Amino acid sequence: MRRSVIGMMILLALSKVTGLLRTIVISRAYGAGEISDIFFASVMIPGVFLGIVLAGINTCLVPVLTMAEKNGDKDEFFNRFISLMLVISGLVIVLIISLAHPLAGLVSSFKGDKLYLVGYYTKFTSVIAGLQILTYTMVGYLQQNNRYFIPAAIAIPMNFINIIGISIWGYKGLGFLIAITIVGYLSQLIWVLIPFIKEGYEYKFDIRLKDEYLSYFLVLIGPIMLTTSASQLNLTIDANLASSLDAGSLSLVNYSGLVYGVFVSVLAMSFSTVLFTKQSDLFMDNDHYGLCCVTRDNLSVLMMLIIPLTFGVLFLSREIMELLYYRGSMTLKDIDIMGWLLFIYSLTLAGWSINDVMGKFLISVGESRKTVLPSLLNIGTNIILNLIFIRFWGVYGLALASSIASYVAVAASIARTRSYFKEVKVSIFTMSLFKYVVAGLSMLLVLFIVKALTAIDHLPLLVYILVVALIGIAVYFAVLLALQTKEVIDVKQRLVLKIKGN
Repeated sequence: MRRSVIGMMILLALSKVTGLLRTIVISRAYGAGEISDIFFASVMIPGVFLGIVLAGINTCLVPVLTMAEKNGDKDEFFNRFISLMLVISGLVIVLIISLAHPLAGLVSSFKGDKLYLVGYYTKFTSVIAGLQILTYTMVGYLQQNNRYFIPAAIAIPMNFINIIGISIWGYKGLGFLIAITIVGYLSQLIWVLIPFIKEGYEYKFDIRLKDEYLSYFLVLIGPIMLTTSASQLNLTIDANLASSLDAGSLSLVNYSGLVYGVFVSVLAMSFSTVLFTKQSDLFMDNDHYGLCCVTRDNLSVLMMLIIPLTFGVLFLSREIMELLYYRGSMTLKDIDIMGWLLFIYSLTLAGWSINDVMGKFLISVGESRKTVLPSLLNIGTNIILNLIFIRFWGVYGLALASSIASYVAVAASIARTRSYFKEVKVSIFTMSLFKYVVAGLSMLLVLFIVKALTAIDHLPLLVYILVVALIGIAVYFAVLLALQTKEVIDVKQRLVLKIKGN
């Protein structure tokens, strides 16, 4: 399991790094203005479907396929499921095309020609929704078979296509940007189909609506769609309100959200994706104690990494955005705004991670309905606070609302899962969590002292960020060792044994 997590982290890191390079190339060519706003809004509309439907499909498939596998029906069911998704993907494309202009008004607050162009280009980007439905259907099957690496690298082909295309042809207008984005999403589908083609997967179109596994899937899908899409819905709400502010605000929120998404994906999703398959297997084997222990231990390791990352991003938020985006059409004012947005969004990292792990725990034990309340609280709190905060702090209020809402959802998630852990006498969090916070605060204090007493911030930007990161990591883990933190001591002992073994 550890090798799978580490492998996923590496591939997701490569995916997200190339994704950032793709965004940097777009920002250099198109900046943060009307054209980039229209592009992100038109891609966002099929993205709403992707965030809601695909996250639900991908998550639901794992326990359903596990159930079918135990009865020897996995491939037969999956064959029927692919057929159903082919039909649904076509219907979704037609639906988005027919409702393109009303949807444009739903996800943005643009007016006049700008709103019309969003609706017009959405008719083309609707293809993305169909492609992604099929792509993530295949991803669910691969993950259930413990094949995590191909899905983890799914964005790399798309990112390279976009980076190379835009770098070679440069600014070619909105039509070109939309076209090359669609080609990139097509490459993702081809990428996940490769193992099916190589292994000679036999597919035959077959739809049966009366299917016990499909019925189980439909029972799970509603609550899971709401749970797994809460973060996507919050970002969509943020983008909608941002579009009512100054031109370029939507793009700035999107750029900073993408950087925040890198940290979420590389750490939180690596753990939760691998853990979810293990959770489903343990529940099917009726090992409730093992299920709770695995969830607790992995959540603890995840928090050990998330907490210093959060403090590090807080300290380096502006420098990170300057390193990534300060070129081409981007201005220092844009960088300042994105730096503060990243600063505020980073506060959500721990909340998002806990919600994701706890939500998938409930889904793995067949209690997907219990994930609905935390999700509704997350979305509802975000909407209410957005409407309040945007009046006082503008675009920054949107990020702050999302951060606060995530911790309201954490409280509800813990309340919903506590009884399962209590029944087998296992705590949700280990005692190490307090030590992580102490070590993180110590790290942050040392970094501020070093910055105040030395000329470290006069180093070249990339060197400065790397030096700060190395100092922060050294201080953080030194404090954890001094506090006799169990997880760090275990890692240290394993490293010593491996070195001696070599």
